[in-house]
Amino acid sequence: MRFEPALVQRYKEVMANFHRPHGSRKKDHGYRWIEVSSGLSDKLEAYLLDPRFRVVGHQPGAYEPTVIPRALLEGMHPIIETSELVERGIHEPFRRFERVCVYDKLTEQKAAAGRKPTYDWPALEIAIEQEKPHIPTCAALVEWCRAHVKTLPGKSASEDGPDDKTIRAAISKYTLEKFITSQE
Repeated sequence: MRFEPALVQRYKEVMANFHRPHGSRKKDHGYRWIEVSSGLSDKLEAYLLDPRFRVVGHQPGAYEPTVIPRALLEGMHPIIETSELVERGIHEPFRRFERVCVYDKLTEQKAAAGRKPTYDWPALEIAIEQEKPHIPTCAALVEWCRAHVKTLPGKSASEDGPDDKTIRAAISKYTLEKFITSQE
């Protein structure tokens, strides 16, 4: 998880220890899994209610995702292992969403002419900064970008990837030309 990596790692360790055969568990295990699970669940609920995020999930039997309204999120509980949200309470039937995804609204910037972007250019910028590839020319940078840029979830793109104009606009916007190692 992007926002609580240490807590998720601790949760995974505790749950792995909890599901080991009884004889192989550590003696000090106790009920630590309740504490860790509750802490992670509380953090996730706080993130779900943060207006910065858009939460999307599939209702059982639905083919298309639904944006889950904040009012509904207030009464739901995350199930971490299966990426579900389940309504709490005493009224049945309980509402449930499967395959829940949380999107940061700040990164969902609109493209030209009011269209939402098709490609994840901010992620490509992070990848190129981490990888620091040897790119000799602008044309090589365009090809590198075409090969490495990912399509955003829910968007469809051509098999060939973005066109040169789109890539060059992204190179300019994210100042990726600084990764060209020799002058043209």
